[in-house]
Amino acid sequence: MHDDVSPGWQLVSIVIENQEVDLLGINPWNQEWVSLKIPPIVVAHPQYPNQKHKMSVYTLKANPQIEFAAGEFSASVWGFYVLSDTE
Repeated sequence: MHDDVSPGWQLVSIVIENQEVDLLGINPWNQEWVSLKIPPIVVAHPQYPNQKHKMSVYTLKANPQIEFAAGEFSASVWGFYVLSDTE
């Protein structure tokens, strides 16, 4: 996997699958995700920065203005990212 992390993304939460997430006021588990069909971003695991993970980028069908990246760090352990305001 590529060693460089994708710039401009910040961690929102690491949760067990289906555990509540506050993604700009919305729990994404309760919404339909729409893939942006762009290459995934690469993030460093917050606790183990040498581990790099790919996260797919989505919007929510009910709120397409919310763009986020999500993926599994390990079985049923998900990370959620949003673009930082300081890009």
